Amino acid sequence: MEDPKVESSNEQMAKAFTKLIHEITDHRVRQGITPVYSNTLHFDASDLDFTILFGQARPFPPDPSSVDWRAAVTLPWVTAKLLSYYLQINLKIYESEHGEVEIPVTMLPPVPGPKDSEATNRNDIVDFVEKLRAELLSEPKASSPR
Repeated sequence: MEDPKVESSNEQMAKAFTKLIHEITDHRVRQGITPVYSNTLHFDASDLDFTILFGQARPFPPDPSSVDWRAAVTLPWVTAKLLSYYLQINLKIYESEHGEVEIPVTMLPPVPGPKDSEATNRNDIVDFVEKLRAELLSEPKASSPR
């Protein structure tokens, strides 16, 4: 009986072929795209779509609060929802391999504003944001890097 932990030559070839296809595809997709670094985000929204502006904060004078805005990406809402899904998956994979990404205290999202006794929809959103923020702050520590 063959050891299930030992890969057959067919499995090894399949993995190598898959890796090659991903490298070729990745190269084709990236042609003509200029990579940018971003440590600052800004969001704009309309009824039709969602825009993310990517920038880099300038930590030095003359104005330490200024940002060099580098790129903007506008997405239809369905794509924004899928982006949220895939970001969460990729973050979970990263943290499972490297440990929890810790957010500096100075970067924590603000506490949501007070509820309005007459605005049920707004209160639902405040409840959602409070829950999301609590999950962010109380997330259990990821296992140590492998």
